[in-house]
Amino acid sequence: MFKRVAVNQSVAVEVTDDKLEAYLIARAPRDLAISVWEDAYMAAEIAEPYVIDLTHDLVDLLDEAQSGNSNAFPAELLLAKGIPPKHGKNSFINYIINFEENPGTVDEKTGKINFKERDLVKEVDEGDEILELIKASRGEAGFDIFGEPVPAKDGENVTTVNAGEGVIVDDMGDKVVYRAAKKGVVLLQGKEVHVSEILIIKTDVDYSTGNIRFNGSVTISGSVKSGFEVEATGDVVIEGFVEKDALVKGETIIVQSGCYGKIHARKTAQLEFLENATAFSAKHIAIKSVNRSVVVAPHVIIDKVASSRIFAYQELSIVDVNSSMATPCNLSIGYDPNALEVINHLRSEYSSLKFSVEMSKLYLANAGVNVSEILEQRKIPEGLSAEHLEKAKQLIHNLNVINRFKSVFQELISKTDGVIYILSKVDKYTILDMYGIEKQLYEQMARCSFRFDMDTYSIVEGRISADS
Repeated sequence: MFKRVAVNQSVAVEVTDDKLEAYLIARAPRDLAISVWEDAYMAAEIAEPYVIDLTHDLVDLLDEAQSGNSNAFPAELLLAKGIPPKHGKNSFINYIINFEENPGTVDEKTGKINFKERDLVKEVDEGDEILELIKASRGEAGFDIFGEPVPAKDGENVTTVNAGEGVIVDDMGDKVVYRAAKKGVVLLQGKEVHVSEILIIKTDVDYSTGNIRFNGSVTISGSVKSGFEVEATGDVVIEGFVEKDALVKGETIIVQSGCYGKIHARKTAQLEFLENATAFSAKHIAIKSVNRSVVVAPHVIIDKVASSRIFAYQELSIVDVNSSMATPCNLSIGYDPNALEVINHLRSEYSSLKFSVEMSKLYLANAGVNVSEILEQRKIPEGLSAEHLEKAKQLIHNLNVINRFKSVFQELISKTDGVIYILSKVDKYTILDMYGIEKQLYEQMARCSFRFDMDTYSIVEGRISADS
């Protein structure tokens, strides 16, 4: 408390450190009158506009005392309350264009994928608003219970957005509005937003065009022929096929007629079918039919799959899985490569720390220091020289860091949130692989799910109800 003022032998006033509140403290019913709250705020020199009338509270308190309630005292009643300051808000971005993408949704009742509900390409016309940068606001001062102003903190302009090609800005005072200067596709890359015109190729990508490298989005009316590449910083829409040995790279990739080559999407991918092909996406993949192919993404949605390996990091939803003894499907849930990269980095650091600990233990032991006391009790022996003291402190520090490393390892390795959903049926001979544990199905199953139980280190089956 900031201040304590005695009113009489049984009553006092306590003011909080920030001076925004004061409390009437009654230790015993002696010297406690209904009007004591008026004496209290005057004794503490509290400004009257911030005082709370405690007449009814004191009447109730005295009634409690007369009824013999021993728990009524000591009592603490809010006597005064100031006006707290309203701190300003930091700058932030309000997105008018929704940059979140959805490659397709599954109706679990019918088991069908609705490819129309995707909102993949962010097209704008000239003058359309893209986003608003809301500037930081000023704070509004408050008042403490003594009538003194309490300063407020102003918000900070911590957000920046650069207007790239095809974008104009309007400063509206409290905000900056970013608009499209031309018709095109909005691309948000890091802290820069720009509008790029769509590159439209009305033929096949072949010898007549050469490989396509474009800073923007690409629409191809034909196919990407065998051996050719399409690489775009934006989205790629292909009305024809991606043929064998062809490669397509882009943000969101849509192949309307199917793929026999390779797809590498930095966000999402949507394909009619995948045949003897490979498809990778950093976020979502939605495909109607997959045969003798490999699919990798955090979230995977497929209508029908046969003789393929499907790998997801978070969720794998398939309507119909066709397997045989000769060509089984492999459905896998594993760790995100980014998480594995972190784990491997931590392991390297952990090895370095272990080596440092062993060297410190050997150095101190050779110097006659009681190392067991440091290891068992995390306690530094008395009487060490400055050099030995520093070594002992470093040893304890490294030991504590090693313990924290072990905790992080356990948390990362035990993170097994992935799930496999079968929305119609899965044939026997299908192989499930979840976090390194394999399970082969020996009977056909319908409308089921598979999760990994870290406690039993096994794959657990579930059922999807007809009305779920």
